[in-house]
Amino acid sequence: RVKGKNEPMPIFELMGHAELRDTETGWLATRFEEAFRLYRLQRWQQAEAILLELLARFPEDGPCKAYLERIGQYRINPPPVDWDGVYVAQSK
Repeated sequence: RVKGKNEPMPIFELMGHAELRDTETGWLATRFEEAFRLYRLQRWQQAEAILLELLARFPEDGPCKAYLERIGQYRINPPPVDWDGVYVAQSK
């Protein structure tokens, strides 16, 4: 959710056409989807392992870096029990 709003806003990363699923970019997208699924389930260790694997091959990937940072924050300050998996931005 962006600061000051109640409804979550989807964010997309443009990566190319669906035909890329059989490429390195496709592998990145598939693995990130799995990490994101685990993140939403609060399975931090498993999500983190995949994100670190991705960063080893794609060290400049911003979404992987962002989710690793969020996992680190949630380990210190866990989300509420009724967390819906949506990150709440604290600044604009």
